[in-house]
Amino acid sequence: MKSNLFLSAAAIAVVSSPSAAFAQARGADTIVVTAQKVEESIQDVPIAVTAFSGDQLTRSNIDEVSDLDRLTPGLIISQSNPARSRVRIRGVGSRKFDVGSDPSIGLFVDEVYVPRFSGLELSLLEVERVEVLKGPQGTLFGRNTPGGAINTISKSASDELEGFVEAGYANKDTYHVKAALSGPITETLKGSISFGQEDRGGFVTNTLTGTTDDTLMRAGRVKLEYEPSDTLRIAGTLQFTETEMDAILGTLIATEPGGLAIPLLAPFGVTVVAPTDNFNVEHNVDGSLDSEALLGIFRVDKDFGDYTVTSLFGYRDSELNVDEDLEKTALDIVRGPVFENAQTYSQELRLTGPNFVVGAFFYKDNAFNEYTFILGADSTATNFPFTGVAPQNEVAITAVDTTSWAIFGQYEVNLTDALTLTVGGRYTEDEKEFTQAALSASPVGPPPPPGPPPFPPGTGAPPVFIPYSFSDELNFESFDPKVSLDYKVNDDAMVFFTYSQGFKSGGVQFTAFSEALGRQTFEPESVNAYEAGFKTSWLDNALVINASGFYYDYEDLQQQRVEVETGGPTAFTQNATTAEIYGGELDASWAINEEFFARFAYAYTEATFGDFVVDDSDPMNIVDATGNRIPATPKHTLFGSLDYNHTFKNDWSINLGTDWYWTSEQNFDVDDEDPFTTQDAYHTGMVRATLYSPGDVVALTVYGQNITDQDYYDQINRRGAEVGGDVADGARYGARLRYTFGAPAQ
Repeated sequence: MKSNLFLSAAAIAVVSSPSAAFAQARGADTIVVTAQKVEESIQDVPIAVTAFSGDQLTRSNIDEVSDLDRLTPGLIISQSNPARSRVRIRGVGSRKFDVGSDPSIGLFVDEVYVPRFSGLELSLLEVERVEVLKGPQGTLFGRNTPGGAINTISKSASDELEGFVEAGYANKDTYHVKAALSGPITETLKGSISFGQEDRGGFVTNTLTGTTDDTLMRAGRVKLEYEPSDTLRIAGTLQFTETEMDAILGTLIATEPGGLAIPLLAPFGVTVVAPTDNFNVEHNVDGSLDSEALLGIFRVDKDFGDYTVTSLFGYRDSELNVDEDLEKTALDIVRGPVFENAQTYSQELRLTGPNFVVGAFFYKDNAFNEYTFILGADSTATNFPFTGVAPQNEVAITAVDTTSWAIFGQYEVNLTDALTLTVGGRYTEDEKEFTQAALSASPVGPPPPPGPPPFPPGTGAPPVFIPYSFSDELNFESFDPKVSLDYKVNDDAMVFFTYSQGFKSGGVQFTAFSEALGRQTFEPESVNAYEAGFKTSWLDNALVINASGFYYDYEDLQQQRVEVETGGPTAFTQNATTAEIYGGELDASWAINEEFFARFAYAYTEATFGDFVVDDSDPMNIVDATGNRIPATPKHTLFGSLDYNHTFKNDWSINLGTDWYWTSEQNFDVDDEDPFTTQDAYHTGMVRATLYSPGDVVALTVYGQNITDQDYYDQINRRGAEVGGDVADGARYGARLRYTFGAPAQ
C-alpha cells in the first residue's frame, strides 16, 4: 500500500483558485524550472521534463510523492510499505530499496540527494514545484542519476506575513490537520514554519486480530533565509518526518490448483488456501512500521556579476524499524523484523555562468541494515528437533560505508541565433567498504541433503546453516559525457536531440544468509541514451504539445529477484548482460477558454532484456529471461484531466475537475510469462470540487479517489513457490477546509 506523503503544508491544503489555475494553464512558459541549474521556462529546456506546481498537485489531490505516477506517464512508483518504494522511469529502475545498492532514479529535495527510496515518506512541505526529469542527468546533479531524477523544490519564505490552518476528514476514519506561518523577521531575514499530521485509515483488515493497516504521519519544516545584500543569499532548512503503521498486511497469491498457496519456510507438504478477498487477510502477527528522518540543508549563493557560486550542504539521519509476517498466513512460520539506520552527508560546490555550469561533489553515506528471521512454531525449524524450541532468530547483517566524489559540468555554445550545442560530462569515483554477516540460533552444521525433512542430526537449520562474517571493499569509476543540439524554429517551437551516458555504481547483496552469496557482488550498470523531441506552443500559448522519442542501450543492467536461498528469501541481484529500451511520449495541455482546461499525456515503452539468465545456483530456479520484458514496465500508460473554473458575480468561485489514469498489463517478475506475478490492465479515476470565498480566504474541497473502486496490486513478489502481493487502496472520499490569513492567496 502506498503511504500518504504530505504535500506542502501550504499547498496541499490550498486547492488553487480558478484565476490562478487559468493563469498557469494559459501559458506553459509561466512554469519556471531549474532542471539545468538555472531558472528557465519549461518550454526552453531541451530535455524531457514534466513539472507540476504546488497548485497543480493540489488540484489533483496528490498527497504523496508516490502518487506522481498518476500524472506522469512513463513514471512507475510502487510500494509494499513506506519503507519499500520502487521507482522506474521509462523502464529504468530497480526493485532494490536496501543499503547494498544505489537507485537508478535520483530523489532530490531542494537539490540535496536522498539515497534510498524509503525517503519517499518525506513531506513536501511548502512545495513550489516538483520536476520529473527523464534520462541520465549526471552532468548537472551532484549524484549519479542514470535513469532520471525527481526534484522537489520547496517554497521560499514570503516577504509578507501569511499563513493558513486546515483540517480534513475522509472515510476509513482518516483525518488530518496542517498549519503554516511565513513572513519577514527583520529587513534581511525571513522564515517559515509548517507542521502537519495525518492519520490515514487503512483498507486491509487482519481478520484474526481486527487490526487495519492504518498509517500515522507527522512532518515539520523550519526554513530561514538571510539576504544581507543583493548579491548574497543564505538559507537553512531543517525538516523532520515520522511514519508509523499499525500493521503491514500483504496477501498471499495462489500458486497451486484449488486456490492453494505454499507459504514461505512452511514444513514440507504444507499448503494453505489463498484469500479470495485481498482486503481481509489472516496474519498471525499484525506487523508494524516506525520510520523517522531528519534532513538538514544549508545553502549559500554569492553573485559576482553574471556568475554565481553556490555551496550546498546536506545531512540526513534516518532510522527504520519494520516487522511483518513474511509468509502472510495464520500459521506461526516466520516474521521479518528489519532495523536500518543511516547517516548521509553531501557537499556540492558549483559555479554558474551565463552559458555554463561546473561543479564538484562529495558524498558520504554510512548505512547499516539488520534483517532478522524469527522462525516460529509452525516453521521448518520444527523439523530440526536438535535446534531447540521455537522461536529462533536467524540474522543477516549488511553495513556499507560509501564515499564518492565527482566533478561535472555543462557548456552551451550558440552556433547560430537559433541553434545551440550543449556539451557536458561527469567523472565519478566511488568507494564502498562493506561488512556482510549472518548469525544463527541453530547449531553450526552443513546444509541439508536433497529431499524432504527430517534431516540427519548435525545439519544446521535454515536459512543460516553456517554463520559467517567478512569485510571487503569495492571501487568504481566512470566518465559519462553528454551532447545535445536544440533548434528554435520560432518563438513557439523547438526541436532537440540528446546523446548521454549514465552510470550507476555496483554494490553488494542484501540479506545474504550464506557467505557464498554475500561474496557475490554486482558490477556497475551503464547506459547509452539517445533522445529526440519537440516542444511547441499554439494559440497564444493556450495549447501546448510536447513529444519525445528515446532509445536506451544498457550494459550490465542490475536486476533483483527474490529467491529462496538456503531456505530463506534472499533479494538476489545480478547483472543482465544487456537490455534495450525504446519508446515515445506525448504531453498536451489546452486552456480551451477562461473556464475549461484539459490535459492529455501518453507513454509507450518497450523494455526487454538481452542475454540474461537468472541463476541462484538452484537448478529449479534458473530462469532464461532473454527477450523478456523488464519488470514493472507497462507498454502503455495514459493520463487525462478536465477542469472547469467559474467565478460568480459575488466573487465566490468554484473549481470542478476530474483526473483519469490507465495502464496496460505489467509483470512484476523477470519471468514475464508467470501468471501469478502479472497485474492486468486497470484504471483509476478522481473527481473533485472546491468552493472559494472572495479573495480565496476560505476554501472547501470535497473529493473522491479511485472512485470506481479498482482492485489491483501495487506490488507483487515471487519468493520461490510463494507469491505475495500488496493491494492498492480502494475508493477514498473526503473533505477539507482551509482558512488563509495575511497575504492574499495565490
